[in-house]
Amino acid sequence: MFSGILVFAQNRTISGQVRNAQGDPVPFATVTEGTTNNSVASDASGNYSIQLKTAGTTTLTVSATNYTTQTARISGNTMNVSLASSTTELTAVVVTGLGRVRQKGSVGYAATSVGPKELTQATPVNIANGLTAKVSGLNITSVNSGVLGNVRITLRNIRSLTGNNQPMLILDGLPIALGYLSSINPNDIADITILKSAASTAIYGPDGVNGAIVVTTKRGSSARPVITVSHSTQLEEIAYLPDFQTRYGGGYNQDPNTGEGTFEAIEQQSWGDPFDGSIRQFGQTGPNGEKLIMPYSYNPNGRKNFFDKGVTNQSDISYSAQGFYLSAQNVSIKGTVPGDIRDRRSLTMRAEKELNKFRAVFNVRYTNTKFNVTTQPTTVYYGVTGSPGNYDLGAFKNWQNDYFSSPDGYYTTYLDNNGKTPAFFKDNNRQETKTDDIFGNVELNYKASQAVNFIFRVGGTVTNDRTRSTRGSYVRSAFARTLRDPMTIDITAALAESNSYSNRLTTEFLANYDKRFGQFGASATAGYSYRVIGGRGLQVSSNNLGFTNFISIVNRQDDVAPVATVSQQKLERFFGRVGFDWDQTVFLEGTLSRDRDSRFVPKGEFTNDNITS
Repeated sequence: MFSGILVFAQNRTISGQVRNAQGDPVPFATVTEGTTNNSVASDASGNYSIQLKTAGTTTLTVSATNYTTQTARISGNTMNVSLASSTTELTAVVVTGLGRVRQKGSVGYAATSVGPKELTQATPVNIANGLTAKVSGLNITSVNSGVLGNVRITLRNIRSLTGNNQPMLILDGLPIALGYLSSINPNDIADITILKSAASTAIYGPDGVNGAIVVTTKRGSSARPVITVSHSTQLEEIAYLPDFQTRYGGGYNQDPNTGEGTFEAIEQQSWGDPFDGSIRQFGQTGPNGEKLIMPYSYNPNGRKNFFDKGVTNQSDISYSAQGFYLSAQNVSIKGTVPGDIRDRRSLTMRAEKELNKFRAVFNVRYTNTKFNVTTQPTTVYYGVTGSPGNYDLGAFKNWQNDYFSSPDGYYTTYLDNNGKTPAFFKDNNRQETKTDDIFGNVELNYKASQAVNFIFRVGGTVTNDRTRSTRGSYVRSAFARTLRDPMTIDITAALAESNSYSNRLTTEFLANYDKRFGQFGASATAGYSYRVIGGRGLQVSSNNLGFTNFISIVNRQDDVAPVATVSQQKLERFFGRVGFDWDQTVFLEGTLSRDRDSRFVPKGEFTNDNITS
């Protein structure tokens, strides 16, 4: 919709407001004079004012992200513009290396984008889970199935048998450590682009050899303020265990007369006589004459009953307005292994301001993660799967109060595996970790013309990690020492504590050129990057704190030598890229970079004589 008064004078100023179909202001829309490079941006209220610089100009072109571009004839000094929403505009662009947004047809390599709706359709706790099975060639493998949810990510399969095969992570234009991916709230994501080819990441030098995951977070809405609140609850349970034989119970030896196995009340191996449903005693008689009496029949859910039903509660709230975005998230996970828990809380803020040819962006994100898990999940799993088929392990969790669930009274008295019963083992070996992650960046963008812009970007991450791993003590009773095949090892308490701090700071300057001459297109980028990675840590541990319930390093029975570590790495890069295309069909692109890496310099400092290129 256009309204105005007809005026014939040239070199005049045209003013007005840009609105959407609902009548709301469209901030930061670009208003361009005819076919010239003279353009201005509307302010946060959608108002604009442009001075015509070319005689004979008859049109203005108005464009904005998520809206259809409109070109209209000048009809007066006041022109109000109504833009229609575009449902296809975002699919026509991709975020490439260095965080540049380019038309999809203007890149000569495959770049796969995943939008926020597709990423969060199953309410994933982390981004890696949301990307699973979304992109061809992107392999996401679970390292463990517990509350930690650790994964390994590779692109284009394995490239090195001994080196790193994981892609790099680029968050809002800045390269950061891939491990930070688990700290990002999936609901804060606007777009994820997967760059798989060598050509797409060549400008990053050695860092990009395994491809890249480019993450762009949400910005403020272009319309009226929006508040979004959501909550989800997910349930998880053990789906299956290995296929077990269901015919024989506990036992190891063979009856020479019948050829069948013989029953053994304290044996964990399941090659005894066949199950017959009879009532039998298992384990050994307790100190007060207690006996463990159970049916000698296969229990199909006996092993699975050891595990709990996992519960994940995820709550989100966000506020989006013109040039501003704020979100908070709380995730609480109760694992299937009893006692394993994880909590994550995050807060994100993004603010941006555009004034004429300048644009400034500020982004900060804080994540606090806590978890408490067993340090020996594999041994616990073996304890469950190695039990005879008639045992209901859900009834043997209360080892503190139930004699036949305790290390003294559990049926496998002969095992010296620091506890024997899986319930005791998971409770006696614990690890608590608290991690604070902070990400922040500032970006300044100057649009010198329609074809040329300059970007200055600085940002990085800070991580503080505190870990405490413990092993409780256990002393067998005098009665337990008199049993058949008794446990011979008492358990001493142990402790390992560590505190680590790491930081990563990157400064970048980019000059970009992008212009079309009919069917011929030319683009170029020149840039400088300086990165500093630092870290320090302190660890103290003792494997012998004696037989005490107070687990502290002051109870050490051996010498303790604290281990301190300090590290620093610097990387300086000069890089450039030149690209040409014909009709966005035939592409020619070249990149060049020169890296100076302190890891290859004897004293860790740059000199002109010690440079890796």
